[in-house]
Amino acid sequence: MTSNLAQMIKTSNTSSQTIQAEKLDPQTEAVIVTKTSGIEIVSLSEWFEVYVKTIANLRKVTVSIQGVDPAEQLIITVANPQPGREDKRKLVVFEDANITPVLNLPPLDMQVYNNGFRIIYEASPEVFIKCYGIRTGLISIFCNAVEGLMVPYTIVKSKKKDTHLEIPSSNIEDIKKRIKNPVDLEALQLLYKQSVKAENLNTVKDAVAWLLERQIGVEDVNHHMMIDNTIISITS
Repeated sequence: MTSNLAQMIKTSNTSSQTIQAEKLDPQTEAVIVTKTSGIEIVSLSEWFEVYVKTIANLRKVTVSIQGVDPAEQLIITVANPQPGREDKRKLVVFEDANITPVLNLPPLDMQVYNNGFRIIYEASPEVFIKCYGIRTGLISIFCNAVEGLMVPYTIVKSKKKDTHLEIPSSNIEDIKKRIKNPVDLEALQLLYKQSVKAENLNTVKDAVAWLLERQIGVEDVNHHMMIDNTIISITS
């Protein structure tokens, strides 16, 4: 996962740090770019129509069932993550996709979990957003790109009625300094008990890299957020 995150940071091609919202045109499915003070929030069903072809591991299932609105019940298939078994796909139905909020930005990655989903976006060359879609709304984890790692620095919760998301400021220079400090292993273990199994954690950066690696294969949004919260705590 750490190498994957580093690759996302390396290959992302945002040309400006000015955030621009992308408004969907429902008739042409084109994207009209307009400047705004925040990032527009749209429904999962709208967003998926525009970006599904850019998400390699997901496919939309086109079905016609009497009495079923495809905007409300979004049906997709998810590729098996195991090498050589990508042809074995899992069927997933997103209920209330027409009111499920997501950020209206191109995705770098989307993963579907047992109790929600995660989408990673690039907001600027130094800011990435990991968004978790859950039953009550959208949780956005803002991350700074530091030495090839997406280091979370704050969490913002959006409700289903919200239309925009403001980007909170961060002091990336402070984070760059803190990750070089020795890690407090006792504090780390109190925050994330599984870290007792970790070896060779000398600096905060070592701990952050290990925690991000721990997210590989995690299928629970709450577990993901526990790890993100731990990183925020040890880098603050």
